[in-house]
Amino acid sequence: MLTIKCAKCKTKLFKYKKIGQGRVLRCWKSKITRLYDGEVKGQNFVCGNCENIIAEIKDDRLDIIVKDLLIPALKSENNCLL
Repeated sequence: MLTIKCAKCKTKLFKYKKIGQGRVLRCWKSKITRLYDGEVKGQNFVCGNCENIIAEIKDDRLDIIVKDLLIPALKSENNCLL
């Protein structure tokens, strides 16, 4: 489970259930488990605090603008980076 944050103001946006390895380039709507402070404005998903555009909304996914997103490092149960 990842907590996705705005890179500009560090506000929590949503929790995302990531499966597998690799970068987060798209977030599927069905895997977003909790919405914190993100908003939909037109065809964009924006930070509710600073209005930073985080992603472009497609049919069933969010196409992430990578430079505008903070994703913490994944850790296993013994605190080693995956």
